[in-house]
Amino acid sequence: ESGYESCKDLISKNKNIDGIFCVTDNIAIGAMEYLKSQGIKIPEDVSIVSIGDSKVSKVVTPKLSTVHYYYKTSGIEAAKIIINKMKYVAIIGTVGVPANYGGFETLVENIIGENASKDVSYTIFCSGKSYAERSNFYKGALLKYIPLEANGIQSIFYDMLSLIKATRKSDVILILGVSGCVFLPIYRLFSKKKLIINIDGLEHRRDKWGKWTRRFLKFSEKMAIK
Repeated sequence: ESGYESCKDLISKNKNIDGIFCVTDNIAIGAMEYLKSQGIKIPEDVSIVSIGDSKVSKVVTPKLSTVHYYYKTSGIEAAKIIINKMKYVAIIGTVGVPANYGGFETLVENIIGENASKDVSYTIFCSGKSYAERSNFYKGALLKYIPLEANGIQSIFYDMLSLIKATRKSDVILILGVSGCVFLPIYRLFSKKKLIINIDGLEHRRDKWGKWTRRFLKFSEKMAIK
């Protein structure tokens, strides 16, 4: 449909067009439908070329000229580019590792260690209140301890302090949870650091929270995605 309408608009503005390049096969097929509806011959009057080499491109009439797109290869190369830009990754918002609390901690366990890229260095911020014994490293990741609880009212300040400290030596910061996201509008005024935020669903809708806690969480969620 978008190809049909776009082609219609294009032809109406320029009657002398003799070639159209489309970024997908579906758009190209829509454009072909419009041209045929107007009695414009393909490719005699207007040539159409697209990207995709999809199955549908082989059954249309006339046959669509399309360039094969290597989706898997392009995905791998894109991932390599991202990894090359993410040499130092900080993870904040969890109790810490080794995992002894919940889902986010288990997620971190699966990010680091044998699953981690050798080209990326990870720093995990942990609650000093939750670990009687502290290690400097765990599964190849550097551990930093914050002297606050990672849950309850202290979690707000725990996340804020972790974020400030993580900014110093990281290319990307992964924020798990929304407790400290209320601080992000101020943080973004002073830092252009790349942030990846997992809000863990709509926390403010959980029955265990009271009225004011729900309002705070809803506001924090809004700040996280703004």
